[in-house]
Amino acid sequence: MAIRMLMLLLTTCWSLSLQAGVQTRTVQAEATGINREDAIFNALGDAVRQVHGAQVNASRELHNSMDRLSVRDSDGREASVTYESRVESGTSVKSKGLISGYRVVSVQPAAGGGQLARLEVQVPVYRVPGSGAQSNRRRLAVYPVEIDTYTLRLAEQPLGAGDVSRRLTQSIVQAFVGSRRFNILDRDMRQAMAAEQRLVASGNVSLAEKAMLGRELGADYLVVTRLTELDMDMREVSNPVTGERSHKGEGVATLEARVVIPATGQVMWSHTLSTDLASLGIDKPGTGGFTQQVFDGLGSELTFQALNVIYPLRVVESQGDRVVLNQGGMIVKPGQRWAVYDIGKAYSDPYHGESLGAQEKWAADVEITRVAEKVAHARVINGGVTGNGQVLRRVDATGAATREAERAALRGTRERVCLPMDPC
Repeated sequence: MAIRMLMLLLTTCWSLSLQAGVQTRTVQAEATGINREDAIFNALGDAVRQVHGAQVNASRELHNSMDRLSVRDSDGREASVTYESRVESGTSVKSKGLISGYRVVSVQPAAGGGQLARLEVQVPVYRVPGSGAQSNRRRLAVYPVEIDTYTLRLAEQPLGAGDVSRRLTQSIVQAFVGSRRFNILDRDMRQAMAAEQRLVASGNVSLAEKAMLGRELGADYLVVTRLTELDMDMREVSNPVTGERSHKGEGVATLEARVVIPATGQVMWSHTLSTDLASLGIDKPGTGGFTQQVFDGLGSELTFQALNVIYPLRVVESQGDRVVLNQGGMIVKPGQRWAVYDIGKAYSDPYHGESLGAQEKWAADVEITRVAEKVAHARVINGGVTGNGQVLRRVDATGAATREAERAALRGTRERVCLPMDPC
């Protein structure tokens, strides 16, 4: 009974450690030392290096020693001879990690003198939570938006630079996270992370949990942005003939952005987004507030512009006039019109062989009907879609231009006259 309870306890602890992201890895290690204790210590270091790797610092220094020697030749004359020197080199190996336990397998005399220790060592290892698909994603960090303008107004209300930077950064992060194309790393809420790391480093947390320390990830790409203009307003207007009330957007926002490889500083993508409310699809104040609508609209549009080059939308399923797309969240919105293209042969640049993308042949036009968290649903309005894998290019960000063109076609030449049967 006691053995069964012990096994249950060990199984429970192992399960909890997996959920927490900390696993224990057992490795075989051996090393020599001048005595037993020194050999065991060196073997423990070898075990940590096997799991976590090592930082090697090598140095080579030249030391000159000017030694003067007097010699006498056969004629009795003295001569002075100077000679030098020696070269010293050294290598230091550093590794950082934890050991939760070890067992001494053997300690015996080493062939070259001293002692040889063989150990079985348990090393706690922190594994980043997430699925296998997430581990295949590139890592991307969104840095806080820089503010390079003194005019920050929405709905005629002045805004502080710090508040705008925080809220716009959050909207961009939210859009990239919702796209599920990258693993997003935090770069603007560092205080909370620092506080948690101090807690883990304290004596109040178990040794195994300390394996999480020093495991922050570096980014493959950085998104750096600068806001140079923000002055937008939404006015309510009235039709002088019908008295119908509607809203009209005024002003513009300009946001400069780059995607950079931090290891080299190479700029992979650059774009200046200069837009108005109509282009963001904002035609009336929303329930979440006009200011938040603008920030979310800018974040979504900037993210779309970046992903449209790197990871354009794809068809994952088609059934008749219904298609399913591999993107949901904030980037795709109901009412948008997209063109579907079949993918043909790949092109490459004749000068340096760089890929220029694949041939795209128009297949259909679709309209987004429903957006979920990870996918979007659309209906075919022109052409046809067969199978999956096709790429999509946005035609109308809000659908307003397409619907107006349809209404104009129904009116025919009566551009300024709207009859009762017309969808005006």
